[in-house]
Amino acid sequence: IGVGGQWSNVSTITINYEAIPKPTEIECDASVTASGGLGVYRLTMNMGTRGGDAGIKYTAYGVPDKFVLTDSDGNLLTQTKYVGSQETPISGGTKQMDVYEYNNETKEFVNTGRKETVIVDPDDQEVKPNGEGELTYNKQHTDSAQVITISVYGTQTGTAWALSGICPTGIDE
Repeated sequence: IGVGGQWSNVSTITINYEAIPKPTEIECDASVTASGGLGVYRLTMNMGTRGGDAGIKYTAYGVPDKFVLTDSDGNLLTQTKYVGSQETPISGGTKQMDVYEYNNETKEFVNTGRKETVIVDPDDQEVKPNGEGELTYNKQHTDSAQVITISVYGTQTGTAWALSGICPTGIDE
């Protein structure tokens, strides 16, 4: 780099990209469990190429959580209300929540350093026996694998949940 007609020393900066946590997708027959506090927990799931009913089975222990499935373009596929196994009031309003992404290599959710603004409606709540349910959508056959994003919104401390994928069982044409 020229400074005043002369070359100055150039420093090389090396970035170790391996040290930067990267979310990695999980297969549709995988399971994930998490617990912790307020936040948006996000992971990607490979649903394959087959068509048919696809999605997740979930368990929201105690404190209500909201499960949202979107396609790779961010379009809503389906979502739950804030579901839990007990009547736990959720406080409404606008919340700034930390975003955590799942790393399949470490099997942990990693804080991305990003925040997401979430508007919580306290009436958008449902109690389910044992906090269990299924969230599915009709997946069309695709020539390349479809990857969906699963977002779990924990609006209170003490959140704990588990999910497992439901793979489409249609014929692979």
